[in-house]
Amino acid sequence: MDQQGRRLREFMEVQQEISSSINEVRYLNRDVEIIVDGVTRSGIYGRTLLDAPDVDNTVVVRTGHKTQPALGDICRARITAVGPYDLDGILL
Repeated sequence: MDQQGRRLREFMEVQQEISSSINEVRYLNRDVEIIVDGVTRSGIYGRTLLDAPDVDNTVVVRTGHKTQPALGDICRARITAVGPYDLDGILL
């Protein structure tokens, strides 16, 4: 790996740590409103009301046995895990 590639990798590792820390403080164990962008086998995915599509965090929400929200619906979820780019939660 060349010098530039190594520096980019190091920069991205630091940025991921920063993003994870911010997401932990802002979202972990908190209830948030989610705009539903899609459906998965086990739930839905979307974004918080403050996030832009394709740019900011994606929230993956397990719905369990609750009624599946439709695309565009706004629902509440509790964030149970965070990463640098994505959040995981459960439907409330």
